[in-house]
Amino acid sequence: MMRVQGRMAVSVFCILLAAGPAALTYEKQLDSRTLRDAYFLGAGSVSSVESFSNDYERNFLGGSVERIAIITPFKEMVDRVWKARRDTQEPRTPQAGGRIAVEPQEYDPVRLEAEYKRQPPPLAVEVTPAPPQGPAAADVNYWQKFDVRLIQENEIQPLSRRAVPIYGSRGPADRYASHGPVARRFVIRLIYNPDKVASGSTRIVVTGPDGQEVEAYFDLGRLR
Repeated sequence: MMRVQGRMAVSVFCILLAAGPAALTYEKQLDSRTLRDAYFLGAGSVSSVESFSNDYERNFLGGSVERIAIITPFKEMVDRVWKARRDTQEPRTPQAGGRIAVEPQEYDPVRLEAEYKRQPPPLAVEVTPAPPQGPAAADVNYWQKFDVRLIQENEIQPLSRRAVPIYGSRGPADRYASHGPVARRFVIRLIYNPDKVASGSTRIVVTGPDGQEVEAYFDLGRLR
């Protein structure tokens, strides 16, 4: 009897082991339990958030690209909680007339789930170019000279592509010119339909203005 049970246990173990890789998948749709996980992770310590985020980005030195990141829907919700918490801890700068800007509000699990249901986040890829030098520093369309491709078995086309400005950090006066805010740098953000991006090995290839290629690999079967 013990021998039969032993064989059954081995068989079950082998089935689970064989199914394991196929069962691994990043979460394209988030339920209440998963959103609570995202909330408590984003509301955690700096070290825990940084440790979690490290799996979703690759950093580079000495080229035209500084950073390549992939943001799953779960990662996006963690980031929202973390950024809201960080913003509430920063001192508020008085606006014109001495008024204080509206205080940002931290998330709670209920608010996070309500926001998710209003507009579930897509899957995104972010590329941070290195600061351009020489005449390119004045080119507001510099970011368009970067080619970004997400490749699994085939290349997957993004739904949209845009530049998100990173403003200078030397104070409000440095951020504005006579025609409005002046962006010092940009993050290139591409949006993808999660249903088109499978769990598994994912390669992001970025070609800079100089023709240099930078690649980053992510296993979406091991990310949330």
